[in-house]
Amino acid sequence: MHHALCRGIGDGNNGYMHVTQTVAPPATAAKRFDAILRTELKGAEPVPGDPDGARWLAKPELKTYTLAYVRGAVLTRLTVLSPDKEFVAGLKDGLLKLKRVP
Repeated sequence: MHHALCRGIGDGNNGYMHVTQTVAPPATAAKRFDAILRTELKGAEPVPGDPDGARWLAKPELKTYTLAYVRGAVLTRLTVLSPDKEFVAGLKDGLLKLKRVP
């Protein structure tokens, strides 16, 4: 599992972004990621038409917003922590526009 923390995103340091990538053996990746979607990302809504089957999980009461997608044997989660409601309003669209890796 790989982690990266980006501090001070947005104008005036509106929040923090944490990126997590979980790599699984190709033979068990689908089963493992399905388990993560049912537990850690429970309640995440599918993003219509997303080529990687992205899911969006908003927890405004915790001020956390997560975009998750699976590409190959890698599950990527982009989680933003922000109390700024104006910043959060465009967050989902902004995260969907980012170049995806791997």
